[in-house]
Amino acid sequence: MASADVRIVKIDDLSPDIAEEGWSLYWAETKSTSEYFREFLLDPLTVLTNEIPEVDRSWHLITNVINHHVPLKQNLVCRVSMVMPEDKTVLNILYKHREAG
Repeated sequence: MASADVRIVKIDDLSPDIAEEGWSLYWAETKSTSEYFREFLLDPLTVLTNEIPEVDRSWHLITNVINHHVPLKQNLVCRVSMVMPEDKTVLNILYKHREAG
């Protein structure tokens, strides 16, 4: 479900220390007005199961929004997902911020 303009980065691949853990970190960023973000808000588990092989529909999902006072319209949303297979849980942190410039 990820669109061509959304790049999913597995942080484990960049950090040997994290790669050794029993959990994984993923990063993505998109415009708050994108269809991708709309789909994520409406059905986050479907988006995550399409992007992250370890995750399936039976998992639990926790989502926190940081900078919620920043309006969604015309802003970026950075997402960090902590994937914890042992607990079958994904913790999403959404950070809303204005585009630079």
